[in-house]
Amino acid sequence: MSGDGEFILYTLHAREFIYMAVAAVIFISVAQAVEGSSSGWSNENIDALVDCTDQGYDDGQNNQFDHNKFRQCEALSESIDSNLEGEKSTYYEAFINGCIDAGNTRQTCEDFIDE
Repeated sequence: MSGDGEFILYTLHAREFIYMAVAAVIFISVAQAVEGSSSGWSNENIDALVDCTDQGYDDGQNNQFDHNKFRQCEALSESIDSNLEGEKSTYYEAFINGCIDAGNTRQTCEDFIDE
């Protein structure tokens, strides 16, 4: 019985992590805007990043990895902030978290991506 409770707790932590990561990105973007930084951060871009996260998580739970959506989200991240170049997109990380929350191991989830 305690195993079920631990799984639920882990699921909540993974979701909280995703939303905290998005919140951190938003916070950083606001701080940059206040400092007068000229970057690609805008409400539309932030909404698109949140969409990448939501779709990635949902796909990890219920669907296959969408390589086109991954490339779109990766390009969006890089266009917003050149410091994100080469980083995994929010879609990728959310897919992994959704897949793990569905009861798979990280390795299994990464194997799903490679298929």
